[in-house]
Amino acid sequence: MHLSTDDQFDRKKAVGLAASLSASGVIIGSFGPAENGIGITLHGYSVVGKETSPGVTLQAKIPMTAEIQEHLQIPLQSLLPKDGIFIADAGGVGLPTCIHCPNPGFTDEAVRRHIQGIVMLSAVVTPEGRIAKISVEKGLGAGLDDQAVNVLKSWKFKPASDIDGKTVAVRVPIKVSFRLYK
Repeated sequence: MHLSTDDQFDRKKAVGLAASLSASGVIIGSFGPAENGIGITLHGYSVVGKETSPGVTLQAKIPMTAEIQEHLQIPLQSLLPKDGIFIADAGGVGLPTCIHCPNPGFTDEAVRRHIQGIVMLSAVVTPEGRIAKISVEKGLGAGLDDQAVNVLKSWKFKPASDIDGKTVAVRVPIKVSFRLYK
């Protein structure tokens, strides 16, 4: 029993496999290039039935030694993202934290049609904590997608850092919720 390559970082599938094996925990990890080494991120979860309890995250760096370099078939620096945008919470890179995240407004059409839900976005958080390169992954229509994009442009973040503490650009999924209250 194993997870396919496509599912190896899917927490729900990893927990399902762990539960089927009566395991009490599961560890999911990733690695990536870091300055003079390899950054590692590990997420550990306690498994109870098919549920997980909040886990622990560990980020570390393996220094680039001659022995490790010998096993690499290409230079470590060539593995850095070509566009300079890292994946958040992977390979020793942390997550940005939103410090100013105002809620979006509703459009008249969305209120009239009682449309609510979540707009799924993808965006880059820059090393300065600003938003760039926004794309709508799953929208709601009725003008709410544009509202989500526009409000996201005003958000400010504490930027993500690599394992060495240097702020870096990261691509992150962002959910913007629209709820009608009665």
